[in-house]
Amino acid sequence: MAQAMIDIKKNLKDKAVQTGDFNERCITISDTKKIRLYFSKAYKDYIVSFDLNESKKFILTKEKWHIFRQHIEEIDEIMTS
Repeated sequence: MAQAMIDIKKNLKDKAVQTGDFNERCITISDTKKIRLYFSKAYKDYIVSFDLNESKKFILTKEKWHIFRQHIEEIDEIMTS
């Protein structure tokens, strides 16, 4: 039963194909975690999406990215020390 559900899931079309949101860049961090940069029809702009698993996403619009970007060097400094 579980294997059948996995097989069905693999055969489903990607959500981006269904909604028209095409992936421009995708960074796979693990099996369930990805960072995607794509043009969203809903936002009518590029967004960065942190996909934590199938149901949890964290989306940054350009406006929010500019705020986040200011702190990347600080985060990198802490994480690499």
